[in-house]
Amino acid sequence: MKKMTALTAVLLLAATALSAHPHFSKSVETKIGEVEVKLQYFTAPANMEHLEDVQKGAFNPGFGRVEFSADLSVGDLTIPTGKYQIGAIKNGDKDWTLGLYPGGVPRGSEPDMSKVIKLHSAYSESGGNSGHVYFDILPGHGKMEGKAVLIWQFGPLHLEGALS
Repeated sequence: MKKMTALTAVLLLAATALSAHPHFSKSVETKIGEVEVKLQYFTAPANMEHLEDVQKGAFNPGFGRVEFSADLSVGDLTIPTGKYQIGAIKNGDKDWTLGLYPGGVPRGSEPDMSKVIKLHSAYSESGGNSGHVYFDILPGHGKMEGKAVLIWQFGPLHLEGALS
């Protein structure tokens, strides 16, 4: 009986902790021109210590995926129809590029950089602070004015990639 009571107490504490700090699966759907775009992501905590281990020049997958119903032309870039994992490439301490990886990067494997689609990107640390990973598709501002952009907010890091 004591074992059952202790187990019940542990389970109740775990359930309380989980419900006190929920995480959500979220999705956004929109049209860019005639192309339907579906964005899905998970609101994981923005673990800033993770950034210390990010290698320059490597594709770092995030918790977001995007799907395009048809080829999407973005300036001289064409994003083919399909599903992509969203990630970022660290070019320097204050310079990041938003990238898309076809399908997704299998767990534990290194992404093939030749497959990464690099979006025209804008990086900032002045877009607020998000305690959790946040993705969205919005109208751009500043040098992205007039464009539809894919946004990745991670702590104080704000990264936009042009989708139009």
